[in-house]
Amino acid sequence: MAIRKLKQDGRTFYEVCWFVKGERQRKYYKNPSRAAAKWREEEPTMPISFAEAQKVFLAAKTAKGLRPESLKSYRSTYNQFGAKFDNVNLDGIKTEQVSDWLDDQHYSAIRFNRALADLGILRRWCEGQGYSVGKHDPFKKIEPRLIDQGDVSILSVEQAADYLANAVEVPECAAATVLVM
Repeated sequence: MAIRKLKQDGRTFYEVCWFVKGERQRKYYKNPSRAAAKWREEEPTMPISFAEAQKVFLAAKTAKGLRPESLKSYRSTYNQFGAKFDNVNLDGIKTEQVSDWLDDQHYSAIRFNRALADLGILRRWCEGQGYSVGKHDPFKKIEPRLIDQGDVSILSVEQAADYLANAVEVPECAAATVLVM
């Protein structure tokens, strides 16, 4: 938004609008130079498309020296999400759209939670950089999936002996089998 010149009851005012975490803020001034000073101080946030957001985020994290495994995880999530949302501004993405997209991916619970976390990290980073990301976080409202751990298997002595006998026949598996047991 820009500085607006307003007239009320024969008097002239200058309105300055800006956004803080999605909330519109306004201030009124009697002279244009003070309004311009406030405008420069509270420069409004700019919208950013998902494609541009992931590009600047990954460039910043690469420059920072983030681990390659983390960058790979981010790229994987962002490329898949971007196939549908690349041309959408971050402040235009809705919770229902994200939820539908996640359901369509048929992710395991672990991958679902990782994708949700990766998307939330991108949004929070962009917000911290001063981009317009919308008033409501569409990723925060989606609950992570519960990860059920299976029951621990306890082998009988005979079963353990069978595993070890098979492991000895394949030397590449022997060390791992012994460690697991």
